[in-house]
Amino acid sequence: NVSGNLIKEMMSFFLNIQICFASYFILAIILVTFAAYAYYVNASRPADDPQKKKYHASGIFIMPFFWPFFWSVGCRLAF
Repeated sequence: NVSGNLIKEMMSFFLNIQICFASYFILAIILVTFAAYAYYVNASRPADDPQKKKYHASGIFIMPFFWPFFWSVGCRLAF
């Protein structure tokens, strides 16, 4: 049955896309949590601490959209 196989293939493709988006979302949430914690630790340092950096809080919310790009560029440069 050709139409049955086509529907089966379309459903498996749809499920793979769902798994891909779910994995991206979970990893993005983990990375945002790490970035927010790093920002919090840095913000709690005294102003005269030489290890204190100037991070922008907007970077925490922008990061989920840009990390795949930076990861792929980093992999290409490393190999």
